[in-house]
Amino acid sequence: MLNLGPYPRLRGKTDFELVTFSALVPVLSIATGETLLLLVKHADLIINKTTSEHRVSHVMPMLVRAYDDGDPRIQEEALRKSLFLAKQLDMQLLQFMRKSSDKANDPLQRHIVYSFRDHPSNWIIKNFLYPNQ
Repeated sequence: MLNLGPYPRLRGKTDFELVTFSALVPVLSIATGETLLLLVKHADLIINKTTSEHRVSHVMPMLVRAYDDGDPRIQEEALRKSLFLAKQLDMQLLQFMRKSSDKANDPLQRHIVYSFRDHPSNWIIKNFLYPNQ
């Protein structure tokens, strides 16, 4: 099991974010191979103990990188955890992201944010589970 600090299930959300998550942030953005696979497999632990803002700014980009990885195990785990993440995202945060994406220079960011529509899981289902429909 991924070690997220002593007693990861007992540690409070605030302690987790201040101590463990702050140490994980650099790893989330550069992990590859088996490290990325472990992080994605246990992303639910991270998702449950972080705020919506951290999920969007750190966990979601990690999952997007996992989709692009050449290892099918990593891609499969990313799909599983994406549905879990989508259920946890705050709709108000997504509405804010839609508004802020109007000013974004990155067309990919605008596409992702506008694709969420009514619920984030719609975007995941449409783009990853049934991309040709």
